[in-house]
Amino acid sequence: MAINLSRLAYGDCYDLLEKAISSDYPTGLRVKFANRNEAIHFRQRLHNARYVDRLDNTKVYPDTHPMYGRSVYDIVNIRVRDLVDGWWLRLERVDARQFTIVALEDDIEVNALVIETPKPTEASVVTNGGNPVTVPVEPIRVKFKRRF
Repeated sequence: MAINLSRLAYGDCYDLLEKAISSDYPTGLRVKFANRNEAIHFRQRLHNARYVDRLDNTKVYPDTHPMYGRSVYDIVNIRVRDLVDGWWLRLERVDARQFTIVALEDDIEVNALVIETPKPTEASVVTNGGNPVTVPVEPIRVKFKRRF
C-alpha cells in the first residue's frame, strides 16, 4: 500500500506529535487504545507523518541547512505497550532521557570474561600412519565472573 504524502491526511498525528514535543509534557506522553491493532496502526501513521515532514523539509530548506531531510519530531520515540489497563502508545522524548554514565575501567560491576591459557605441561602421543607424534596439550579454562 502506498503512503499518502499529503500533510492533510495526518492532522491528528501532527497534533499529537506537537503535544509530545511541547513543554507541557517534558518527557513525553501516552495515549490509550482499545486494542493492539489500533495502537500499531496509529504508530505507523505517526511514522508516516514524520516521513512526510522530512520530505517537506527537503523542499523548504537548502541542502546545507540542518533541518534538510529531518523533522522536528525525530526526537520522539514511539512505542506500543501492553499494560494492565489496556494498550498504550508511548511518545517519549529522546532528549529528556537521563543516564548515569560510568567509564568501564571505573566500573566494578562489569561482567568480565577471563580466559586462562597456561603453558603446555602435558604431551599426548598420536599416531600418524604408524609413526608416533608428540603433540603438546594446552588446557584452556574459561571463567565467567558475573556481578549484578
